[in-house]
Amino acid sequence: MYSATAVAPVLTHSPRPPPRNITLQVPLQPTEIPRPAGSPFTSAHIFLSAQFLPQVILALLITLRAPRFLRVSFVVLHIIYTTQFVWRLRNSRETGYTTGQVMGDYHLASAATTQVLGSIVTLMMSLGTDTSGRSRTQVLDVVKHEDDVGQLESGKRPFLQRFYWAWSIVFSSRNIGTNVQVKNVPHTPAPRSRLRFIFASLLRTAKYYLIIDVCMWYLHNPLICMRGRGGTRILTANQPLQMRCVSVLILGSTGYALLQMQYNLIAAVVVGLRLSKPKSWPKPFGNWREAYTIRRFWGTTWHQILRKLIGPINSSLPLTHGTRLSSNIQLIVGFSISALIHFAGDLAGNVPLTPGLLKYPSTFFLVQPLGIMFEDLVTELFGGGKSKTSEKGQDAKPSRGKRMLGYTWMFAWFVLTLPIFMDGQMAAGIGKDRVIPVEWSVVQRFVGY
Repeated sequence: MYSATAVAPVLTHSPRPPPRNITLQVPLQPTEIPRPAGSPFTSAHIFLSAQFLPQVILALLITLRAPRFLRVSFVVLHIIYTTQFVWRLRNSRETGYTTGQVMGDYHLASAATTQVLGSIVTLMMSLGTDTSGRSRTQVLDVVKHEDDVGQLESGKRPFLQRFYWAWSIVFSSRNIGTNVQVKNVPHTPAPRSRLRFIFASLLRTAKYYLIIDVCMWYLHNPLICMRGRGGTRILTANQPLQMRCVSVLILGSTGYALLQMQYNLIAAVVVGLRLSKPKSWPKPFGNWREAYTIRRFWGTTWHQILRKLIGPINSSLPLTHGTRLSSNIQLIVGFSISALIHFAGDLAGNVPLTPGLLKYPSTFFLVQPLGIMFEDLVTELFGGGKSKTSEKGQDAKPSRGKRMLGYTWMFAWFVLTLPIFMDGQMAAGIGKDRVIPVEWSVVQRFVGY
């Protein structure tokens, strides 16, 4: 055995002095900025002022048939207020205006920007002329719901019924059941009863909760993912290819499951309170089997939450629809809108405005049209310039081999581009907060680290 006196000479003559502090220090990324702690009062104030109040005002303007001047003025003030709101979140270290979590501020800023665009689109509904050439001045005269058939028209109902109808239009992200419903809403079999719908929605909520729990366990496990020596985060772009593929799959699954969990939980609560009908809550995502191209991934499989905004804006463009040029311009406009919404979240999350476009998270959405245009060109060159159609006049589904090749291409594209989105946010600390706290984690309880 070694004694203390035997070891002492070695330490004395060692050229390196003994460490003064053996506590493990976990360095932050240079761009990661500590955030002040938020309070429940501040969080509630932020939500009510940025999310709830603008929707109520817009629904009241629709209900009361406010003149165009008031509606335009509201949109202008809404834009100014939301810009100031996002900037206050970005400067939370000086203002103290924060939820206390970077992810919470990110989502609130993105949602507030979505609402501003929603106000603009709602205003656009009441401009122009109808099919008979008459001037359209009110949303109540433009939007028709399938439940209005054989009943009193929405514009002639009592105040509370009109307000509920207007609130439904403002709140709905896809205008389900109306004459302005978005395209490609996934077919959902009608539930047999309200109780079965609630039970099925709660089961799906629990399923996606567990998926998020597993993803959080993986992403925050220092022995597995995205942490190197000393606790520093390893950017996805710097990971080995195998680890990078897994990280992209895990992070993509987290976003997918989070949206699914929120949607199904809200649907169960709203339908349970009899504020809505089960048929008003079709599936938010399409079938993953249809995602064998980038275009089909974004257009058919991924959610249509933003399509209510993108569709009317693209339709108002002075383009000759049906041409390649028109299709490409609409792609660029649509993804630019998505980039703008996520850019607001990046600002609130203190993502630094670093030089270099590819270093900014929102650039991920701006490069998506390039992949779609490339695959359109390849499809046209090797597909004879036209898409094959079936006997029913619909686009014929490619063979299994071509679909497998398409799945591989689609996944490779996101392995290449998704790190643009993930790494910029990770460097700012947006992914540091756990969606599910450790105390509520089922996986953490049984597996640990």
